[in-house]
Amino acid sequence: MSLLFYILIFAYLFYLASRYLFPYLLKRYLRKVHQQYADKQSQNHKEGEVSVNFIPPESQNNKFKPEDAQEVDFEEIKKQKPSNT
Repeated sequence: MSLLFYILIFAYLFYLASRYLFPYLLKRYLRKVHQQYADKQSQNHKEGEVSVNFIPPESQNNKFKPEDAQEVDFEEIKKQKPSNT
């Protein structure tokens, strides 16, 4: 009989926690995360300001050198009509 009583008490406490305590804790956590995000955004940038944090390194191994390029002569090739013989 006492085991059944403890199971009912536990079920009722779990019901109360899921009904009132868990939603309260979730809202509190979400407010905290939202506030941290808003603080981080506001301290880094003013509205309308754009900043670039990545500057690509200059390529040291650039294989193409325009001064070494050779000029290529092209010839126009006329297409011939195929003969039907």
